[in-house]
Amino acid sequence: MTIVYRSEKKAPLTADEVDGNFRDLDERLSKLEKSVQVGIPESIASVKVDQGKLHIFGTKGTKLSEVDVPVLSWRPRGMWQQKESYNSMDVVYYQDSLHLCLAYHVSDNFNPKFWQEILNVQGILKSCGMKMRFYSNESLPKNPELGTLCVTNIDNGIIMAYYDGKTWQRVSVEQGK
Repeated sequence: MTIVYRSEKKAPLTADEVDGNFRDLDERLSKLEKSVQVGIPESIASVKVDQGKLHIFGTKGTKLSEVDVPVLSWRPRGMWQQKESYNSMDVVYYQDSLHLCLAYHVSDNFNPKFWQEILNVQGILKSCGMKMRFYSNESLPKNPELGTLCVTNIDNGIIMAYYDGKTWQRVSVEQGK
């Protein structure tokens, strides 16, 4: 079996496809371990993941293998809506929180058994005395109050943004050295 990539499929992977990916990797590793024991006088010393690749190094420092690792990613969907179909890994904004969909469904009402809260935006901001709204990229207000904060889905990702008096700006966090 070949590995199924979400980016090539352009849809979330099914449980069978994820299992198939792991099965494929397990078979490849098993073959590698057998070849190391039989034909190569070197065994596996370490396995490292770096930039989406699994690197396998031998006891003599040899790079024995490099394999692409499939990565699941969240798919921002904006505000939760009735009668909308949702797949696992979809992320929505509902009642001041971001929620991750756990299984495919279409529902008339928000059903917590299909969702896991991943961030209570208002809870965090309330503790700081601030308010924030969620807008889809298309529904961002044109002239909000200066300094307005929001969560939105610009550039196929969920980001925080603020209004600087002219345009919406991405909130960026720089990490210290």
